[in-house]
Amino acid sequence: MYLRDMEDRGLTVEYIKVSRHILGKFVDHCEHLGVAAVSKITVAELRGFMQKSQGMSANYQGYQYACLKQFLKFSEHPLAFKWRWRITGRPRQVSWLTAEQAEKVLTSDMTPREAFLVCTGILAGARQVEVRRLTPRDLRDALSAGQVRLWAKNKQRFVWVHRELRPVFETMLHTTDRADSEPILGLSACSCNYILRRLSKRIGVKVQSHECRRTFATLVRDAGAPLEDVSALLGHSSPTVTSLYLDLNQARMKAAIERLRVQSPLKPAKTLA
Repeated sequence: MYLRDMEDRGLTVEYIKVSRHILGKFVDHCEHLGVAAVSKITVAELRGFMQKSQGMSANYQGYQYACLKQFLKFSEHPLAFKWRWRITGRPRQVSWLTAEQAEKVLTSDMTPREAFLVCTGILAGARQVEVRRLTPRDLRDALSAGQVRLWAKNKQRFVWVHRELRPVFETMLHTTDRADSEPILGLSACSCNYILRRLSKRIGVKVQSHECRRTFATLVRDAGAPLEDVSALLGHSSPTVTSLYLDLNQARMKAAIERLRVQSPLKPAKTLA
C-alpha cells in the first residue's frame, strides 16, 4: 500500500525501486525478530536495523533513515517523529595500494581483461563504470591522440595515456571481436568484481576497482602534482573530495617534520654526575 501511494504521488521509478529494496530488508529484519505488525515496531528493532548499515556511506545511511521515517509516518507510528533511533554507523573503510603492492599487481601475470581493469584504474584513475563504457573506437583514439576519453555522470574528461597502458590497450584491440561502438569488455559490474576477486586470491593482494582509482590519485600526488591537478585528473568537482582519496604517507609526514629548521627555546637538561 505504501509503495502504491508513492506511485500515486508521481515519484521516480528509481526512487521507488531503492525504497522497495530497503523496506524489503527491513521487513525481513522484523520477521527474523518475530515482530508481527508495524504498530509493534520498537526503538530496538529500528536501532538494530540501522546498525546493519555500518560501513556504508553517510549518504546511504541518511537515505535509509529517511525511507524508514516516511514509511513510519505513512503508518502513523509515533516513532516517526523521534530521532533517537537514528544510528550513524562507522565510516566506510577506505584503502589504497602501497607503491610496492601496486608494482606487484602491475608486474603479475594477468589476462587481458584483468590487465585492462587494473591498469586503467591504477594508471588512468578510471572508475569501473568508465572502464566498462570504453569501446574499441575509444582505445584507437587514445592510442593515436595520446589521451583516453572517460565519462560518467554526464561528465567527461581526457587523461593522458601512460606508456605502460598503451600495450594493454593494444592487446585488448587484438583480442576483441566487438564492433567499434560496443563496450570492449561487455561485462556487468558483478562480473568485473568477480574477476578482480579472483585476481586478488591468485596474487595475494586485495585489488578493488575504486582502490585502484585511489592508488592512482596517491601516486600522482606523490609524483609532485598539486591537489588541483589530481582533482582534474579524477574528474572531481572539488579538491576537497580529492583529499579523501589520498593516502597519508606516515614516512613522508615524519620526514617533513624532521626538515623543520627551528631552535627550541628550552635547553636540554644537564645530567647529574
